[in-house]
Amino acid sequence: MQVNSSKFIKTLFLIIFLISLAFNLFILVIISSLGFSLSGTLLYIIFSTIVSSLLIINVITITSPVIIKFIAGNQAIKSLGNTNHPLLKRLSKEAPGTYHHSTAVAEIAEKAVKVIGLSGTQIRIGAYYHDIGKLINPNVFNENQSLSSTKEEISEHQKAILLRKIISHVENGIEIAAKGKMPDEIIELIGQHHGTSIASSYQKELALTHGDTEIHRYPGPKPLTKEAGILMITDSCEAKARSSKTLSAKTIPSIVESIIRDKISDDQLELCTLSDIDLGKIKKSIISSLESIYHKRISY
Repeated sequence: MQVNSSKFIKTLFLIIFLISLAFNLFILVIISSLGFSLSGTLLYIIFSTIVSSLLIINVITITSPVIIKFIAGNQAIKSLGNTNHPLLKRLSKEAPGTYHHSTAVAEIAEKAVKVIGLSGTQIRIGAYYHDIGKLINPNVFNENQSLSSTKEEISEHQKAILLRKIISHVENGIEIAAKGKMPDEIIELIGQHHGTSIASSYQKELALTHGDTEIHRYPGPKPLTKEAGILMITDSCEAKARSSKTLSAKTIPSIVESIIRDKISDDQLELCTLSDIDLGKIKKSIISSLESIYHKRISY
């Protein structure tokens, strides 16, 4: 749904004009009660109304693009939250493992962000689309590979190619989101959800082999908001729990604690202003969510 800027401005102007007129009429009553001449008072009212209206027009002209963008952005975010959105439908068909991971991350992250007093809408929608770049080369990622697929030994050169494909899903996601005209705050979550971390086992292996970890990191930036930091943590925790072969009531807390500890030690959360108190609440929330989602797999 598009916002009609001309109609919006006219309506806003009319409302403010009527408020201004009502205020001036109130002043008229006060002035009249004090004994000023009626003609002089009327001239004041007319002059004051015209001047205030001109000022209002200038204010509206300057601020309306920002207001319209804000309204349009909210409408766009609401439409993105519909799981029947074409991009999500495409993700569910072409990369079903990624789709299920993303919806699980959305559920976990929304609860986690709420425990520190923030709205869950932005992070839920950001989580839906954070891995949308995996639509390019979906079978490169473990969650989209069948259980029957075999892991073959590959050369260092093949690993390097695979590494580039893995890393590129962030950049691809940003491009897809931009083409879809997603709001900036959603695109930023896509770009920041891995920060500058070494996320893949292939990446870690190559880093150890070649000794230069920087070229094997995601391009970043690191999370710049609390929502982006929580998305990063939740993404890693859900992926680790999903792939774990020994998931239990004891291992879930250790998974979450180790992920948060690793992100802190790698300085990935240094810019997102999450406090130790925040992280404590987030940790408890994620543990509870994972236990709920994977209850049937948990051994006690």
